[in-house]
Amino acid sequence: MIICSCNGLSDRDVQAAIQAGIMKVSEVYSARQCQVKCGNCVKGVACLLKEARRKHCPCPTTVAIEQNMAAQAVNNDEIEQKKEAFL
Repeated sequence: MIICSCNGLSDRDVQAAIQAGIMKVSEVYSARQCQVKCGNCVKGVACLLKEARRKHCPCPTTVAIEQNMAAQAVNNDEIEQKKEAFL
C-alpha cells in the first residue's frame, strides 16, 4: 500500500526501514533518500513506527506486571508442592 504518493513510499518501505532499526519518521525518509513534501503521509509513517515500537519494546509497566505474575505463579506452585508433601 502506498503511504506517500509524493515520494512513492510504501508500507513495505517503512517496514524495511523498521527492520533496519529505524525508529524515527525523519530517518524513514532519509533512508529512502527523500523528504516530506505535502505532509499527508507523516501520520501513516508515525503510526507504523509506533506499532513497531509497541511490539518490540513493551512499556516498563507491562514488563513489571508480567514479571510479578511469573513470580506469583512460581510461589503458588511452591505452596502447592509443600501442601502435597504434608498430605
